[in-house]
Amino acid sequence: MEKLLQYWNESLHGEIDGTILKFDNEVGNGFIEAYELTTRTKFIRIDVFLKQKQSGEAFIFEDENEYLPIIFGDASNILLGGRVNEALNGVLLSNNKDNLAWELPVNRRIQLVMLRVEYGYFYKLIERAPSLKSLCNPEQVYTIFEEMTPLMKGSFYRMFEIQDSLYKEELLFACSFYLFHLLIESLSQREKIKDEEGQSLNIRLLMKARFMISETDGVPLEIDFLAKECGISVSSLRAQFKKAFGLPVYQFQQQIRLEQAKKALMKGDKSIFMISADLGFSSMSHFSSLFKKEFDITPKKFQQQFRT
Repeated sequence: MEKLLQYWNESLHGEIDGTILKFDNEVGNGFIEAYELTTRTKFIRIDVFLKQKQSGEAFIFEDENEYLPIIFGDASNILLGGRVNEALNGVLLSNNKDNLAWELPVNRRIQLVMLRVEYGYFYKLIERAPSLKSLCNPEQVYTIFEEMTPLMKGSFYRMFEIQDSLYKEELLFACSFYLFHLLIESLSQREKIKDEEGQSLNIRLLMKARFMISETDGVPLEIDFLAKECGISVSSLRAQFKKAFGLPVYQFQQQIRLEQAKKALMKGDKSIFMISADLGFSSMSHFSSLFKKEFDITPKKFQQQFRT
């Protein structure tokens, strides 16, 4: 784990003291902590506030092929295959290490927990749940996003309250062990979720639809195409997507487009007109209206913040 801290320190320019890297400089402030809790579980805790954006390729561990990375977070961007997928406000697990990179935004507190779980232990656990066996098939490449349940969030934030205890490692182990098994339980329930009328919701297909929308870089997908790709009728997709995620398909797509617009405005190499056209908005005025409604600021004023 020492090499991991050295890897981060190349960007953060802090000081490493045993299992923790601390920094407070022009880059930002905070800490990154790394432990080998057991032979089958390794733990990384990140709590930082950055003034300069940081990004890079995923750190390659010497035992990379023996452990599955699981990332819990509330404020980062995960890039898969060179694309920003979405802000990580939940859990990401993927055996697709070749395409995993990272980017951390500025001017906000970032809290991440990364667990590295031994593959043998992970696959032994999921043997108990048929839905999990198909979801995390070791013979296939998979990338899974999961919302954190209230219990998971409680355990996640508890980890950042543990600081100077004499039993810090033991407490972190207990929290991470609990958090990991809450995730397994949550994933195992995906196929069992039902709506208010008792009708089963096909969460696996709905998550596929959500993932496809997120992967388009904000370009809207036709509902007919989306339904066909997911093997579900248009009417079922519309109804079940809203019941599962609380938003209609079109509104979720709109949120993704607005987030992409936000990133484009921050980048500053395109006009507001070009950004609205690229993302398929019917007009610049319509785009401006939606943007202000979502973020409580006009696109013009938002872009000006990054030009001064």
